[in-house]
Amino acid sequence: MTFCEPLEPRQLLASNGLNAVYFNNADFAGKTASRADAQVSFTWNKGSPAKKINATTFSVRWTALIKAYTSGTYTFITKNNDGVRLWVNGKLLVDSWKSQPTTTRTAKITLTKNNVYDLRMEHFADSGGSYTVQLAWDPPDRGAVVVANSRLFAYDTRSASIGDYGFDNDNEAAVAKMMRGWKPHFITTVGDNNYPNGEASTIDRNVGKYFFDFIGNYKGSYGTGATPNLFFPVLGNHDWDSSSGASPYLNYFTLPGNERYYDFVQGSIHFFAIDSDSREPDGASPGSKQGQWLKNALAKSTSPFNIVYFHHAPYSSGSEGSSTHMQWQFKDWGADLVLAGHSHSYERLSKGGMTYIVNGAGARPNGIHEIVSGSIVRNGSEAGALLIQANDIALTLQYQVRSGKVIDTITLGRS
Repeated sequence: MTFCEPLEPRQLLASNGLNAVYFNNADFAGKTASRADAQVSFTWNKGSPAKKINATTFSVRWTALIKAYTSGTYTFITKNNDGVRLWVNGKLLVDSWKSQPTTTRTAKITLTKNNVYDLRMEHFADSGGSYTVQLAWDPPDRGAVVVANSRLFAYDTRSASIGDYGFDNDNEAAVAKMMRGWKPHFITTVGDNNYPNGEASTIDRNVGKYFFDFIGNYKGSYGTGATPNLFFPVLGNHDWDSSSGASPYLNYFTLPGNERYYDFVQGSIHFFAIDSDSREPDGASPGSKQGQWLKNALAKSTSPFNIVYFHHAPYSSGSEGSSTHMQWQFKDWGADLVLAGHSHSYERLSKGGMTYIVNGAGARPNGIHEIVSGSIVRNGSEAGALLIQANDIALTLQYQVRSGKVIDTITLGRS
């Protein structure tokens, strides 16, 4: 199939403020309403917090970058009834997820002047009372105030990434549900979409069953697809294993370019999808036709962030180890981040000044094995997926497992 639509132009959600997603229940499911909130300071007085959202039971997730005034210890202050959770720079500062009267909580964290940090706040209300929720801070050089709109920067791009997921099992179902709760604008995968052997007979129940409404030109049996396409996978070794090679994958998806490797722009991110399998007709080495396509395409990119993603992890402490044939000159060519899978685990590494992430625990995690140099964060015990958010000034990645625990957060491009 050929994908002929032009690349999507940037559509900024907001400059200052927070991304807000309101849910019509207390557990981040059901109908939603999305908008940009200037700050978190609301008293709803038994009214609905957003259009088409219940007035008595609802939940909301705010995300943004927050910029420090000066270096030092900041006290964050939440005031709300019922449940609240607050993360700053990936650290869970406030965790009180229960029905309760209006309560004020405080937590401290050290921030550096003019740096930006990922902020995520979640709240639910189900007591039927007068709802109040507020986020304030007490910087080291001034008094306590509600966090100002001028210190908050909404993300313009929100996506999710999953890898080695196509098993049609309870883990895949739970992780897919969690990803939907993030309300991603689109989804990428790092391969092995269709176990065990990439056959046409299994691909719809392994992929479409969970993601049909993101898939462009969808012809499966689970519902109506997306227009335009919002699902951007790459080939893994299991996707190549069918009796007809990669044909089931190529026939099922409608992707840009030659569909085996391609690029596209969404918001602040330019994505480059690569086929890392040895069966790739255009080669899987830096000097191959595919390798030179990537080098040239990265050189032409004008996006704030360039992400390269493929299946075989160049460096990994997981079950499959490091795939040395994919240790290309990504940083020199202009990439900001490399995502891969193959090992059924999560790992963040730093090699030669480049951040590498292994995101292969989408459905069947199998632990951490021999730890390689450069490994920073690892988890191989629970299935999960990666939330990717960006704007012109920063790119944040957050790995969350199916139980809801946030394992890792990293923000690149801090000022």
